Amino acid sequence: MSAAEVDAAPPMPAGSLEGVQLMVPINAPVDRVETAGATVAVLIAPADGTPQQAVFEARTAITAFRAERPGVRVVIDRDAFMARGASLDELTPYVDAVIRGPEGSAPQAAWLRLPSVVNPTVDELIAASLASGAERIVLPVMDVDWRAVQEFASRRPALVEVTGVRRLTAGEIVARYQAQQRRQDAFIKTTIARGTTTLLFEVPDFAAPITITAETTIFRGHEGTNIEERDIRVNGASIAGGGAQSPPELPLIEAERISTPPLTITLDEAYRYALNGEDSGAYVVSFEPRSASRGLARGRAWIDMRDFTLRRRQIIQKDLRGAIVSSEEVDDFGPVDAAGATVWLPVETRIFQSYEGAGFRTPIHRTITVRQYEVNSSTFDTRLAEALASENVMMRDTPDGLRYLVRRRDGVERATVARGGHSIRSVIGGVLVDPNITRPLAFAGLSYLDLDLFGRGAQLNVFFGGVFGQVSWTVPSIAGTKWQAHGGAFGVAAQYTDRVFRNGREQYAENLLQQPGYVSGGLLRPLTPRVRATLDYTFDMTAFERTVDTAPALEAPRSIVNHGGVLGMDADRGAWSVRAWWNPTIRQRWRPRNYQRYGARVRRTLALGPAVSSKLELSWMGGHDLDRFSRYGFDSFDNPLHGYPTASIRYDRGAVLRSATAWTWRGLRVDGFGDAALVHDPGWASDARLYPGVGAGVESGGPFRTLMSFEWAYGVRGGTQTARVTVYKPF
Repeated sequence: MSAAEVDAAPPMPAGSLEGVQLMVPINAPVDRVETAGATVAVLIAPADGTPQQAVFEARTAITAFRAERPGVRVVIDRDAFMARGASLDELTPYVDAVIRGPEGSAPQAAWLRLPSVVNPTVDELIAASLASGAERIVLPVMDVDWRAVQEFASRRPALVEVTGVRRLTAGEIVARYQAQQRRQDAFIKTTIARGTTTLLFEVPDFAAPITITAETTIFRGHEGTNIEERDIRVNGASIAGGGAQSPPELPLIEAERISTPPLTITLDEAYRYALNGEDSGAYVVSFEPRSASRGLARGRAWIDMRDFTLRRRQIIQKDLRGAIVSSEEVDDFGPVDAAGATVWLPVETRIFQSYEGAGFRTPIHRTITVRQYEVNSSTFDTRLAEALASENVMMRDTPDGLRYLVRRRDGVERATVARGGHSIRSVIGGVLVDPNITRPLAFAGLSYLDLDLFGRGAQLNVFFGGVFGQVSWTVPSIAGTKWQAHGGAFGVAAQYTDRVFRNGREQYAENLLQQPGYVSGGLLRPLTPRVRATLDYTFDMTAFERTVDTAPALEAPRSIVNHGGVLGMDADRGAWSVRAWWNPTIRQRWRPRNYQRYGARVRRTLALGPAVSSKLELSWMGGHDLDRFSRYGFDSFDNPLHGYPTASIRYDRGAVLRSATAWTWRGLRVDGFGDAALVHDPGWASDARLYPGVGAGVESGGPFRTLMSFEWAYGVRGGTQTARVTVYKPF
């Protein structure tokens, strides 16, 4: 029935059209016939344009209509869309039925269209209603006599239909979610979310994770999203700096943005959806890209079975070619009261990422917890203006990512700056006390970290501290491919003792002084969203000298030069990370010439709250043809064991458990460490020995925005102690 026919309907008594269903265009005025008791179905016609545009416009119109009228049936005409070359597969999840002609066929719930009639009589209407061959019969009519329609309503055959409840498909669930989300988005004009942000990651030479916390207020409105950060602390200390005139000395490190978000209507269907069962009263719908295009994601969505609101969303990104090589985001939604209505908004966001930095890799865990929402607040504009006028750090969410909002020196307006500074310069000094190093190792030097070298995304990390230095670099994408390159070098001017034990007794006459250094370079290639492969070449050289106790008959060996390869596999899932590696090595001018080392590691970082964080790590190592100079050893740099001096334990196989927990309170951070190594040292008669170690540390902010830390550890097995004092000052 045309919109003009419906508009021409005269006033009719309530209930006079009870049991009659009218199918009308989407813009038809239906108030009068609905008051008379008729039910309405809406017919969607294809719009002008290409077949893709016709499908896109139809899905958009259906979603908008369902958001306003969720109880009205939506129908499409099969013949009309197929005549335009449009695919019904992308449309049927959005509709309740598809109309077909007498000779056609249609998917889903098919309604049969009869030949049209002009001014039908009551008998013609009854005869049409008794036709068979489809779930429902559609009779196109013109020049309607509304008195005949009312009489048909009173005389129509009473038909009893018994059908089972049909299980919704993934596409139908997504279509209903989109309509529900559009309805909610139309209701919500602005939100103010108040909560906390916690960022947890690891840094070389820090046993416990680094924790950055901030009080966060998120303003979302029609003009975008602005974020206010207050009381920014690094390990409990206010050393991050930053304010209205300058960003904090914390670069914004983000994964690549998703070009086409899932669960949205797009011109070309970018995702494939599948129903993966039910969980706690919600449909679990998985999604993945239809083609291997960059900028897309995969994951799952938990959609409520009753009202089709989103309860949880998991998004996993693949093909990342920046410093963030993998990213997984989990959003949990909760009910929020908004002027008597209930809306579902994110209450906790957990982001698990893997960062490939210059010379190190670390998991990054970001948690945003919202304590309170204000929806459609009348003071939104005023409070946003107050935040922008304050001295607090502000950020804006832009299409290119988060950007700091910085106030110009000569005005009050803020403007975006590109990710703050991409380099960090700092002075680092301290003392390392290790019984096996010839003297307390004092170091002081400069550190330079550049996260966007030459504006090409490469990274460089350099530290020179007088007695030792290191440099590392990484290129996140080689010629725009998925391949990444990285490398590094390390050297130390101090010497430490290479000790020998036989049957549990130290052989002082065989001890030597050693001085190591190495250079490495390699490639990284993501294999899946969570798995990466690495291939590295390593060149390391160790020089030896006699100690004062070395026997005259023992000649110090020539410097050892090793050429090795390291094949590694890394995988991440949420807070867990796993690494397995194999290291075959050839020694230059040495016998035996070859040896192999291999191992695996499992690590988990835990954000137990804004004030408490923890890290657990379990490693296993083994090898073939290992001798005194190729066995594993604990040291203060690459392979520490709390409380045990450098090179005091040499082993050819074993397992190591490391744990660290940090607690922050009023600007002071207290660290606790607990390690245990069960390793086989050929210098002892037993197959394996347990070496437990404990320790504690204190970190606090100092004058001139310095971070000072003191760490002490005790080796239970040997009664040895180590200590480290460090002062860090960014500028």
